[in-house]
Amino acid sequence: MRLTPDILDALFLELPQGVALCDGETRLLWANRSWRQAVSRHLGVAPHEVPLGAPLASLLPQAWSRLAPYAASALAGVPAEASNERLAAEGDVFYWNVAMAPASLADAEPGFLLFVTDVTERVIAQRMLENRMRDSFRKLSALYAVASTGVGVKDWRAMLHDALRSTLDAVQATAGAIQLLDSSGAWLILAAHHGLPAEMMAPMERRPIELGLSGWIMRHQRALTANLTQDDRVSPLLRRSELAMFAGVPMTVRGRVTGVLSVYRGKRRPFGDPDVDLLGAVADQIAVGIENARLRQTHDRLLISEERTRLARELHDVVTQSLHSLTLFSEAVQRLLAAGKIEEGRQYAGRISETSQQALREMRLLLHNLRPTALQEAGLVQALRSRLEAVEGRAGIAFQLIADPDVRLPDSVEAACYHLAQEALNNALKHAGANHVSVRLEIDGEQLTLTVADDGQGFDPERVSGGGMGLNSMRERVERLGGAFSIRSDAAAGTTVTVRLNLNQISDRESGLDLIPLVG
Repeated sequence: MRLTPDILDALFLELPQGVALCDGETRLLWANRSWRQAVSRHLGVAPHEVPLGAPLASLLPQAWSRLAPYAASALAGVPAEASNERLAAEGDVFYWNVAMAPASLADAEPGFLLFVTDVTERVIAQRMLENRMRDSFRKLSALYAVASTGVGVKDWRAMLHDALRSTLDAVQATAGAIQLLDSSGAWLILAAHHGLPAEMMAPMERRPIELGLSGWIMRHQRALTANLTQDDRVSPLLRRSELAMFAGVPMTVRGRVTGVLSVYRGKRRPFGDPDVDLLGAVADQIAVGIENARLRQTHDRLLISEERTRLARELHDVVTQSLHSLTLFSEAVQRLLAAGKIEEGRQYAGRISETSQQALREMRLLLHNLRPTALQEAGLVQALRSRLEAVEGRAGIAFQLIADPDVRLPDSVEAACYHLAQEALNNALKHAGANHVSVRLEIDGEQLTLTVADDGQGFDPERVSGGGMGLNSMRERVERLGGAFSIRSDAAAGTTVTVRLNLNQISDRESGLDLIPLVG
């Protein structure tokens, strides 16, 4: 059927979809109201003024390069279509769903029908939603990155720098700083910075809280945004810089403001409420990380103090007593030899040898404990091997270590296993008089088994006080980790200590422990 204006009016005139008929030269022969309205917006004329007979290239000159291939396909007898086609006209960008189909004109000349649906608003709304989703994901990723930097970090300054960089990425800022309140509460100390002009460093190193934007945030304990080119609180030095916009928030932990997180933009695009909300969440997370680092330092100092006290007690209880015994035995030998009692003197001389060997073992053990442990550097297996070589090996005790040299476990598991094995080995060294010890570490799925055995003089576990040999502390350590502790000892067969731990249970118990002291 050949298309005429009457047929086209009857079929397409009132359709909400734009429809146009073009000849083989792409000249506009007919168009319904929707098509005229869509084109008129880009021509800057009324819909009825859209000229018939004009080529599409003159009606949509900037968009024609994208539409021409579809027209050529339709004139060749092959329908063509595209969705969300990005077009331009008179500086505007719009999006059409386009379809072109071959058509037979009244004079039998080939032509094509052009169908368009303006989807500009829909596409823009969809892309705005996608941008908001990407922005939200970026900010959540940054918050997660900041939270992750504080986990297990001992170098809190490095943690601050990493957190600041993640924050700048999240809010699309070019520079930033973290200032912490000093112990006097009167000064802000620059703890981390990125992207700030060099001339700003010296004034920010140590700044009274009465001055500047950061000081205002500290005094009022709330967020602040500012245009650096207009705000009277901005120093002349900062106003002359290339930075234009500012946002800062207080860093708070347990209801106490501990510092200020500040970010800057070079472009005059102000920070919005979503940016400030994110900065507030990040700032509090950084404050928690700093508090955790402070608590870890305090805990480490207490551990060092406790270890020094323990070593002093062992020196007094063991080594000092051994040296005192050597003095007594030596004096006894001298008296016996002077009295001509050579055989009795020889017996006491043997006691001197035994006591000095035991004192040497004790001293080697204490020296090993004073050295930095290989546990954190090389892992559990290498730490156990170092202990056996440094103490048992030098004491003339044969040893055997059965374990996969490449196994690595969570820090809490390795620390627990090392201390348990060390305590069992210490007992064998001090009390059992063993000639051979063995340490076996086995992992079967989530089940870990640690076994320490010796061939020395056994004892009755039911009759021995746990305090003297550390059995109670060993049992309590294992129970805190949800494991099982057992000990088997026989006077003729030595002692075997067995520890069984479930790695999944340990992971559950250890999760979140760093935050417990901070939420009370």
